[in-house]
Amino acid sequence: MRNRFHPRHLRLILLSGLMAGSLWLQPTETAQASNNLEAIQNYNQGIEAYNQGRVNDALGKFTRATQIDPAYGDAYYNMGSIYYQLKRFPDAADMFQKAVNLAPADSNAKYNLALCLEKLNRSEEAINILSQIPASDPKYAQARVKLNELRPELKPQNTPATATKPASAPATANKPTATPAASKPAAPSATKPAAAASTASKATVKVFSKGYEGPTGITIGPGGFMYVANYSKNIIYRVGASGEKTVFSSGEGIKGPIGLTYNPKTNELYVANYLLNNVARINANGKTSVLIGGLNKPYNLFMDTVNNAVFVSEQDPANVISRIALP
Repeated sequence: MRNRFHPRHLRLILLSGLMAGSLWLQPTETAQASNNLEAIQNYNQGIEAYNQGRVNDALGKFTRATQIDPAYGDAYYNMGSIYYQLKRFPDAADMFQKAVNLAPADSNAKYNLALCLEKLNRSEEAINILSQIPASDPKYAQARVKLNELRPELKPQNTPATATKPASAPATANKPTATPAASKPAAPSATKPAAAASTASKATVKVFSKGYEGPTGITIGPGGFMYVANYSKNIIYRVGASGEKTVFSSGEGIKGPIGLTYNPKTNELYVANYLLNNVARINANGKTSVLIGGLNKPYNLFMDTVNNAVFVSEQDPANVISRIALP
């Protein structure tokens, strides 16, 4: 066992390695390892198989590790890395999303998820994921470069010379190809720094998704999709990158939905049910249950991920902002 990798601290870092033309093992503070001996053995065998060029065997071992321990985030991460290398981007995105769900502070998994979403022409979702990486994180600078590629209007315009550069040009030549400029939304002038205000273009608006009756709350939630509350129809819709919508949740647990927010720790949506005086929780499969009741016409919601709490505004007769401490 002397030459075994230590699964608690080491995992394949593949997407970052692709930029440098090589792969390597790297320690991570946000790794989601396992305490299950059989899962660890399969995980180590997966690393050995990959290092020997047996990619399919590696996938099988990592898959087995997650079957034994469904909370083995590092195994999901490695599968996502391999799927990305195989250009199986939907599978890669699914694996990295699972890794993020298990470790919301894992900036490497978030960054790699964003790269997968970009490959799937889901740039707005990629932008949302990258925007969640805080300035204090070592991955922040790289995330900002990728954000600038996806949304050139976010780049500071301090001198006239910068305006002559192509909007879609990547910051460095060894980064993955950016999404074609034709698929990028119009640049809202409000996102530009004050110094460039005099040259900012006017904001534009166009219909993104339609067919609602009383749409209210909007958020980005499970899978990186947009979710929209439809007050009049008592439905929560899931909306794709092109504006297409499907019913995500409905029924007795949804009545007069208004506010929406997402808890990345539990991979759940929270819904303010104005007509039920409660906040519902909806899991990734669309199943609804009550998070807390006894409220007064709950309206807007805000998820405080740092302190693991949800804030809700209550209407008449309370007229207060309440804090829901999560378990």
